[in-house]
Order: sequence, then structure tokens, then C-alpha cells
Amino acid sequence: MNGLLESGMVTVAANATLEGQGRINGAVTVQTQGTIATGKSFGTLTVSNTLTLDGTNAMKISKTIWRQRHDLITGIPR
Repeated sequence: MNGLLESGMVTVAANATLEGQGRINGAVTVQTQGTIATGKSFGTLTVSNTLTLDGTNAMKISKTIWRQRHDLITGIPR
């Protein structure tokens, strides 16, 4: 996803990936073995609701000190 997802709950199933930049206004649940990532380049993925990470998950986050650039995933933990 890139941009704004206005409403609705998002569920990331096992072996699936939620990837992109922008804002999700609904609750997000990443189930066991699901992945959440900010996309192919540096960026921010904001969950303006609860962010639930069930079991073991993967987060793909990149950073570089050279340009002080980094990825950011934000949400309201449950």
C-alpha cells in the first residue's frame, strides 16, 4: 500500500506481507509469521490505530548512518 487507507481493519496472514508507505487509519493485526515493512526505499508506515503483532513476526527496516536516513513503523500497541 502507498498513500492512505481510510478505514477497515487490516489483517496480515502467515507468510503474507504488508508493505508500503503512508497511513492506515484502521487497526492492523500481523499474525504469526506475517511481515510488516516500509517498502522498497526509506519511508514511514503509520498505523493511526492499534498495531497488534501476534506470535513471531518479521519487520523489514533499513537505515544508513551516512545520510541519517531510516525507516519508521508507528502504531498504538495493543
